[in-house]
Amino acid sequence: MISREVMLEIYQAADQVEKEMNHFYQTGTRIAHRTKIIIRLVITVFLCIVVLNFTMLYSFMGEMKAVVGNMIDMYTRFGTMSQDMHQMTHAVINMEQNIRGIPTIAQSMNNMNTQVNDMSTHVNTMTDKMLGIDQNMTVIGGHVHEMANRFEHLTYTVHHLGYNVNQMSGPVRTLPFP
Repeated sequence: MISREVMLEIYQAADQVEKEMNHFYQTGTRIAHRTKIIIRLVITVFLCIVVLNFTMLYSFMGEMKAVVGNMIDMYTRFGTMSQDMHQMTHAVINMEQNIRGIPTIAQSMNNMNTQVNDMSTHVNTMTDKMLGIDQNMTVIGGHVHEMANRFEHLTYTVHHLGYNVNQMSGPVRTLPFP
C-alpha cells in the first residue's frame, strides 16, 4: 500500500507537470498568434509595395508613351524643317547666281542645312532609343507581374503554414488538462 506522503508527493508532482504543460501551451499559443500577426503584417506591407510599384510603373509608362509621341512629332517637324532648309538653300543658291556679292550667305545656309540634317539624324536615333525603352518597360511590367504572382504564392504558403501550426497544436489542445 502506498503511504499518504507518497500519494501527496505524486499529486504535487502531477500538479507541477500540469502547470508546466499549461504554461507551455499558453506560451506556444502566444507565439503562434504573434507569428500569425507578424506574417500578415509583412504580407500586407509587401502587397502595398507591389500596388505602389504597379501604380508608379503605370504612370511612368504613360509618361514614356507621351515622350515617345512627342519625339516622333518632333522628328516629323525636323523633317519638314529640313525640307524647308533645302528649299531655302536652293533659293539662296539661285540668288547667289544672280547676286555674286553674297557668297557667305550661301555657305552659311549650306552649313545650316548640314546641321539640320544632323539634328534630324540625332532625333531619329533618340526616337529609336525611346522605342527601345518602351519595349524594356513592357519587359519590366512582365517582371512586376511575375513578382505579384510570387507574392500571391507566398500568401497561399503562409496561409497553409498557419493551418499547419493549427494542426500541430491540435494534440496539445486535446490534453485533459484545463
